[in-house]
Amino acid sequence: MLYLYICKKNLINTAMYLKKLLSLLIIFITSSTLFAQCPDPSNDSTPPTAVCQDITVQLDANGTVSITAADIDGGSTDNCGIASLNATISSFDCGDLGANTVSLFVIDTNGNAAGCTATVTVVDVIDPSIVSLPSTILLNNDSGACGAVATWTEPTSDDNCSGSSIAQTAGLANGAEFPVGTTIVTYTATDSSNNTTVESFSVTVTDNTDPTITCAADQTASATNGSCDAAVTVVAPTTDDNCAVTVTNDFNGTADASGTYPVGTTVVTWTVTDASNNTATCSMNITVTDDENPTIDNIPADISVNNDAGVCGADVTWVEPTSADNCTGSSIAQTAGLANGATFPVGVQQLLTQLPMLALILFLLVLQLL
Repeated sequence: MLYLYICKKNLINTAMYLKKLLSLLIIFITSSTLFAQCPDPSNDSTPPTAVCQDITVQLDANGTVSITAADIDGGSTDNCGIASLNATISSFDCGDLGANTVSLFVIDTNGNAAGCTATVTVVDVIDPSIVSLPSTILLNNDSGACGAVATWTEPTSDDNCSGSSIAQTAGLANGAEFPVGTTIVTYTATDSSNNTTVESFSVTVTDNTDPTITCAADQTASATNGSCDAAVTVVAPTTDDNCAVTVTNDFNGTADASGTYPVGTTVVTWTVTDASNNTATCSMNITVTDDENPTIDNIPADISVNNDAGVCGADVTWVEPTSADNCTGSSIAQTAGLANGATFPVGVQQLLTQLPMLALILFLLVLQLL
């Protein structure tokens, strides 16, 4: 039992000794490492290792940009520690556009220094602005013109850097005559870094002048023989307007009203319309006269009969004649003598049908020759 106790106590002491020995070993190793990195601060003559990196920066709306030394530091190191980083240039403006060489100085805690250079590229990505671009311009056409002269105050350009310019890149020039309708005018501003801004406005010219139209004199034609109509070549109206026009008529919907017109009077209305739908109208009469007489068809030949028995006359009948004409609606009527089927007295009886006056005179002349 005593032996076991002594052995157990020795094991415990041995473990404690080993633990202390391990702690001393760790301290020694750590001290040795620190000594190797910074052996004696008062005798440190090792300069830091300066590492630079190239960067690109953008000018702001005021045309400036700033950097710090840390921005171009690419991971500089020192065995005793870095006290400060310093850049030779920290502010840039529009005059620095492009590549700029900037030096970085690294100073450690013992005053040892080292340096390197970085390329700082300054770029301008801000578009220029267009100042005082005109708003929409609305005009009526100039008197007698199919357009209007439009003028405006020329816009200008502005940018965070000087040297921007502006030019009109689409549309008619300032002071030109703009046609009826809408024309787009475009301006483009460009800065020294070729950043651009494009803006537009419209010029709208309204044609508020009505066209004029004058119809030709009324026309008269005779119906074609055997027809109840006539082919008429219609004289077109005369028109005038500040812009181009189209002319139509309500007879056939075209610019030429010539065609076949029926007997009677046809009113033809002409309409002139310009590109802005301004209109004017006039009317004319086309009169076709029917100068062809109607005819009597199947007029009975002279009838001779003996008197009826015991009567001083005879009942006489015949097939009624008919009329014909180049136009519909002709009629025929007995205008003299006894009626068809009546008892005619002994002697000569004349029967007349209603004809135009000329035909009636001719008929009477024939009867007198019989």
